[in-house]
Amino acid sequence: MSTDTQSGAAPFLTYHEIDLPGRDLSKEFKGHLPYAVREHELRSQIALLHDAGWSGVSVTGALCAKANPGRSVAITFDDGSETDLRAAAPLLQEAGFGATFYVIAGWLDRPTYLSVRQIRELHAAGFEIACHSMNHRYLTGLSDRELEVEIVHSKALLEEMLGQPIHHLSCPGGFWDRRVARCAKQSGYRSVATSRIGRNTQDSDPYRLSRICVFRGMRLDRFKSACEGNGLFVKQAREQISAIPKMLLGPGLYTRLHAALHT
Repeated sequence: MSTDTQSGAAPFLTYHEIDLPGRDLSKEFKGHLPYAVREHELRSQIALLHDAGWSGVSVTGALCAKANPGRSVAITFDDGSETDLRAAAPLLQEAGFGATFYVIAGWLDRPTYLSVRQIRELHAAGFEIACHSMNHRYLTGLSDRELEVEIVHSKALLEEMLGQPIHHLSCPGGFWDRRVARCAKQSGYRSVATSRIGRNTQDSDPYRLSRICVFRGMRLDRFKSACEGNGLFVKQAREQISAIPKMLLGPGLYTRLHAALHT
């Protein structure tokens, strides 16, 4: 079997809202069902990692161990759904895993999203809280002032809520450029996560981290292969093709078109 596994590379997994029996997905998630991993799927994936000897860690933990990651995998959740606390946290704790929860600072206390009390609860349980912008705006198309709100002000707001520094940022929609990275670095972030598919090595730019998105219905054998780095070259090629509409339309038009299609 061919493999493109990189020696010394660490996978960073991306989850979103978890689909729980009897619970509707958030209205903002309309049109994004492929990202809504079912609770039983998440349970099976965590069990597979645990039984195979992997260590589930936060982004900070993964970056500290990146030079010699061994069998560690960074587990991340975007958006700040209430299912982070209701579904993900108990399964992670049962396995003894850490994780990073990237929350949208301006969406806290909204229905179906985490409250300020709940992110404090996650933090108190030992999980890492990070930033996924202020209002989930695509960062590359923003003015300097708007970018400051999404990157700088959101960081300050979360730090005020938790009473500790926020070190990591993930880009909504995967929209990343050098300007975003520069703003994040100047604001005191230690890393920026993208949606670019791949694994991170000791030579990776911490302000352009790759991640592997976990999709609804993903077979366990494919999940295992993705964590091990098998087949990522093909996934990267598909990603580049799927990114063409984003590049051609730009974040502004892409956002409006996406909103129109899912309302």
